Amino acid sequence: MKHVIFLTSLFLFQSIHSVSSIASQKEKIKVIYESNFITNISIVRNKVDYIALRDIADMCSGQLFWHRVSKKAEVKINNQSMFFFYGSKKAYLNNKKISLEYSTLFISNRIYIPFSFLFTEDFSKASGLEVSYDKDELILTFEKRVNVLEPRIYNGPDLTKIKLELTETLAYELEKTGEKEYLITFYRGKTISSRVDFDDGPVRSVSMENDSTKATCRIIIAEENLEIEHKLEKNQLSIFIHSEKEGEYEEEIVEDTGTEISPAVIPSTVISTGAVSGKFNIVIDPGHGGEDPGCIGYNGTKEKVLTLKISEGLAKLLREDGHEVFLTRTDDTFIPLVERTNFANKKNADIFISIHCNSSLKKTSEGFEIYFLSEKASDPEAEATAALENSVIKLEGKPTKKQKTLQELLWSMVVNEFINDSSELCSFITEGVIKRTMVENRGIKQAGFYVLRGAQMPAVLVECGFLSNPKEEAKLRSKTFQNKVIDGIYSGIKEYETWKTSK
Repeated sequence: MKHVIFLTSLFLFQSIHSVSSIASQKEKIKVIYESNFITNISIVRNKVDYIALRDIADMCSGQLFWHRVSKKAEVKINNQSMFFFYGSKKAYLNNKKISLEYSTLFISNRIYIPFSFLFTEDFSKASGLEVSYDKDELILTFEKRVNVLEPRIYNGPDLTKIKLELTETLAYELEKTGEKEYLITFYRGKTISSRVDFDDGPVRSVSMENDSTKATCRIIIAEENLEIEHKLEKNQLSIFIHSEKEGEYEEEIVEDTGTEISPAVIPSTVISTGAVSGKFNIVIDPGHGGEDPGCIGYNGTKEKVLTLKISEGLAKLLREDGHEVFLTRTDDTFIPLVERTNFANKKNADIFISIHCNSSLKKTSEGFEIYFLSEKASDPEAEATAALENSVIKLEGKPTKKQKTLQELLWSMVVNEFINDSSELCSFITEGVIKRTMVENRGIKQAGFYVLRGAQMPAVLVECGFLSNPKEEAKLRSKTFQNKVIDGIYSGIKEYETWKTSK
């Protein structure tokens, strides 16, 4: 990774803006690059934050050159050159002159630039990377810059919907390139290479690739004469592939109506209407929150932060499909377990999904697993996971008389009529997530989760991955991986919807 070329002796520059006296004011940070943690990086504080050019080159698989005559340093990343001058705000991106927020520094034979430059459009365009920084956890994250996001796919028995979100306006072309093949070309597009295969439905595979200055989406269909429609609205390209033309497919947007937790009440039996109407009421429960951080990763990632991000992304997709969606929390708030189930019952939910991240004493544990309720755990690991998730009850304090009554009632109601539907929902979600993330499938399990007890609807608890595994922690922090998990859960819900309405 390190390609540093010295064109002259560094002592020639020690008289140029040398600030070695502040080198002790360093703060170590952690870096995520391509889903891997890098821990030997520091920033220097001198009223503002600075970072060494050598570290930037190393982190981004670039090269660093020193130019003696012009007194400048060149960083080459992604075949793009950035030039910085000692003790100056002046800089160049290839031949374009740009200005730094603060002058560069020369510290202990290294040139430092303002940390803020990493978050500019100039750096993003040159490096091909999007950069974010978590000030609380001191984690700097690099992700590939794309303007064509990975496709969101629902592959039903007779209809496949493919949604491609664009971050900017791009010209595109859809053409039939074979008997069973369509190609969508996005000019000036940049995407992340991926492929999803299907065993049934109108579509057999959808793959994304980069081709020089273009991004392409290749769709392989099951039969030659399938109908295909496409429309572009608000930088979202929707593709519909179906066996028989059934008219236009309109997307309905449902606004968030707010999700404040109401006082505890004893629920009555709920009769789900979603299977009849074709549109479900769905309650998504972002696990933990407030003083309950959930599990904390090896590098400091809090479960409560990730579960909210994933829940919000899932809610957005489902609302775009016309479902009524409620979240048990929309901010960093602590909510007792019994209130979460009660909230779902009050909303007459057709589905309850609790989103979590896993933890284990074994740092090598990894993969995706999903649970539905049973008083007897399916295996010792499932029992340990339930114990971990249930341990939050100690933060709830002594319940009021009303809360205690509700708690006792809910936890005595193991509703067998929803067990089969919960199992089916688990199966569909697992298939959707594993196809997209390609992580280890730890299977469908059962355990006595308090948050699922008394739910008067199919209810599942999703464990998206292991924060106790540093590699999986880095993945879980990635927007790309989060979107794959979201898409997989969404696809599973859509498959469940098809299964339920066909019964």
